[in-house]
Order: sequence, then C-alpha cells, then structure tokens
Amino acid sequence: MKALNPFFYSLLYASGALFSCTQSRGVEELPNIIIIFADDMGYGDVSFFNPDPKIKTPSIDYLSENGLAFTNAHASGSICTPSRYGLLRGRYAFRNQAAAVGLSGFELIVFEPDRKTLGSLLGNTGQPTRDHMVHQSSRRVFAIRKNGWKYIDGLGSGGFTAPAIIQPEPDRPQGRLYHLESDPLESENLYLQELPLVKQLKDELQTIIDSGSSQ
Repeated sequence: MKALNPFFYSLLYASGALFSCTQSRGVEELPNIIIIFADDMGYGDVSFFNPDPKIKTPSIDYLSENGLAFTNAHASGSICTPSRYGLLRGRYAFRNQAAAVGLSGFELIVFEPDRKTLGSLLGNTGQPTRDHMVHQSSRRVFAIRKNGWKYIDGLGSGGFTAPAIIQPEPDRPQGRLYHLESDPLESENLYLQELPLVKQLKDELQTIIDSGSSQ
C-alpha cells in the first residue's frame, strides 16, 4: 500500500473522508464517492494507524489496506462548522467569519451563494441518485429530507445542545416539518398544517429505519 500526501481540499483521510471507486465493466463508469466525516476523531482512533487503539475499526482498516491512506492531512478547523465548510467549499474557514467562529445552533447560513461546493464541482452526471437523505442524531432522533421537505421525528436538539429531548404535549406537534426551499433556517414548523405529508414522511422514515439502512 502506498501513502500519499493530500492535495485535495484541506483534509481527506485524517478527518475520515474515504473514497470508493467502482471498476469498469466494459464501459466507462464514473466513480462512487463516499465521504465519512467524523467529529472528534484523531489519527490514532483508526486501528490501522495505531497498534494499541481503544477500539478496533476493521471496516476502515480494510479500506486503508486495500486503498490509499492520506497520512499527512489536517483538519481545517477544530469544531464542526469550519471543518465542514473547508471540506465542502475547498476554502479555509477563516476567510468567512461565520464559518470560522462556528454556529451556536442553526441560526446562520455560512455558505456564500456565489461560491462552488464539492457537489457543484462534481456536477450533474445524469446517474440515478437517492431522492432522500436520512439523519440520525447522537440521541437516536431521526430525520428525513425529501423533495425540499425535512421531517424530524421528535422535539429538541437530539444531541448535545439543551434541551436534547422534549416530550411532546397533547394536541401539539409531535415532531417538526420544514419546507427547506422557502425556510432554509428551519424557523416555521409546519407539522400541524401538513399532517398527510407528515404521515407519509414518517412512514417512509420508519421503513428505512426498520431496514437497517439508516445505521
């Protein structure tokens, strides 16, 4: 296995970004790209690089043994907002004050609308893509985004920000529904106004959870 210095954005492997490519089967195929991006994950947390790890990481070890390991990459920030900004924008977060400081909650949008992202650089390949995205918080609060809508199956942050979990009250929203295109800051909960859509997204989310594909 060869070890290379990184040149793509400010981090790839050291922060957990891994790439998986398909093999050509007689016709040219574009690669699949899988990015695993972890907070608070150090170089020694991957057992491939650490002979005495606290936990074993056999799946990441397998990718490392059978691919390329970037052994001199660096995080673009010590907290989540600047590091994600750096990965998706390919730009140092200190060049954007909001991205550099980080967010307390979700009250701001740090992406500049006139700058490209990793997704826009890859472009529209015409290949089939998923029509939804599922989120799982550290407290196992699930959410699904589909067709411009985001449904969160619960109340509270679902993570470290207090209150993490809020018990719903009778005749009040049991979760949250936002129309992201018109409300990107997620400020207006449309749960009660869109109950049929809530049921549809909730049922679809539960099917995904039951299948295990959200893990």
